[in-house]
Amino acid sequence: MEISLNQRSNMVSPIRKILRWTLTFIGGVTALAISIIVVGILINLKDEPLDSKAKAMLDGTTNAVDPKTNGYFVLIAMDADESLDVLKTGQEVTEKYITLSKADPLRPDYTKSTSYKTTTLFTRQNDRCRDVTSTCIEADILNRNKVETMISQSLLLLKRYEMIQQLPNFEEPPIFSVTTPLPQYLALLNASDVVITKAVFNIADGKTQEGIDALKKNDQFLRRLMQQSSTLTSKHVVSAILRKQIRAISEIIEVYPRVLKSNGNEMSGMLRPMSEAELSMASSFKKEAQFVLKNLTTGYVTGAPETVSEKFSALLIKAFYQPNITMNLMANYLEPIIQAAHLPPSGFKQAENEIKLRTKDTNKQTFSTFVHFLYNPVGKGLYEAQIAHPESYFRYMEQIADLDGYIRLVGLQAEIRRKGVTVDAIQNFVATTDSQFRSPYDATPMTWVAQKKQLQFVGRQNYSDYKSDLSGRNIYTVQLH
Repeated sequence: MEISLNQRSNMVSPIRKILRWTLTFIGGVTALAISIIVVGILINLKDEPLDSKAKAMLDGTTNAVDPKTNGYFVLIAMDADESLDVLKTGQEVTEKYITLSKADPLRPDYTKSTSYKTTTLFTRQNDRCRDVTSTCIEADILNRNKVETMISQSLLLLKRYEMIQQLPNFEEPPIFSVTTPLPQYLALLNASDVVITKAVFNIADGKTQEGIDALKKNDQFLRRLMQQSSTLTSKHVVSAILRKQIRAISEIIEVYPRVLKSNGNEMSGMLRPMSEAELSMASSFKKEAQFVLKNLTTGYVTGAPETVSEKFSALLIKAFYQPNITMNLMANYLEPIIQAAHLPPSGFKQAENEIKLRTKDTNKQTFSTFVHFLYNPVGKGLYEAQIAHPESYFRYMEQIADLDGYIRLVGLQAEIRRKGVTVDAIQNFVATTDSQFRSPYDATPMTWVAQKKQLQFVGRQNYSDYKSDLSGRNIYTVQLH
């Protein structure tokens, strides 16, 4: 049966309407999108100037010490072949890092492009003390022949470590990139472990003063590094080494009580509370801030775009990104965190709460209006991602403050032994002792657990080799024999 023209017209008409509506809708959405993009581009034509805080952070904190006195260069090339000048090699490698990072900070070939002749350094399992039932030094004495053999294989490692000890400066350059190889931190850990073990063996052999002198020299060196280290990684590597030395001193007090009688003042001197400069994370936070702001100058875009999608993305970022205002926002966020790093541990919690509250208020203001949303959306996205967890900075600070608490705990142990406090009197002695033997956070006394014969300090960090309480915080312990 044939379909009439009217019937055909009636069938086509709804289809045409649907197509017309669809095209109108697509055209409207496209026009709206184009309008928003055009308006957005117009709104984003002008960036604001950098404020004083952002400029100060971008300038950095490098003092450019004499390279010949900078132990950092030794650490960079600590595995250099014995035929090489390790200080010169480290300096050359660092200069190459700087040159390469300027071309492309995220390049993956740093190691290949800065290769030098290396040697195999002695590597020892420096976490071997985690699971020993006796003290670590007693375990080493029991396996002394094996340990002595390993020490004899580490002469070059010790030579390089002593070189860093003797150089007066340890200045780290700005952070180049997240892909830049780290300095030889494992070698630093291993070398210090050997120094501590040799000192213990000397004490065990009756060469007490020689052993104490080595520990004192290492204590002075590590505390100087705590002040001069200016990256988060190096700060915490050094703090781990210092904690290992403090544990060794604690064990010496119990295993060789004669040492405390003959060298009590020197032992107590190594157990002094950390100074403000040793505790402060300000220099590390400043260097992190400089790294963040430098990346914000390009919106974390590096290298020349190659594909069509990369070119389009780069074009959009350029059109909708205002680096200066983003850096100003970030500098205003980071500045109070850097200032908080100068506070004593007793002020951490209040400062953390204030910064969290301030961050929430800043977020509300950032996206308050439609115009605000269109202005610098890329920068606001980067800013939001960076400020998601301000509390993480305080966890870094608490990790160092926990070390101070552990040092104070071992200092209390030494004081109890020096004064001959009986077991029955320890509880009262702990409760009434001086402030230097109390918690660095709130000056509360350490805890004496009589049934375990343990002194305890509850820190605020929630991860380490130590046991935790029900809230997940570390419990640092000293076992009295």
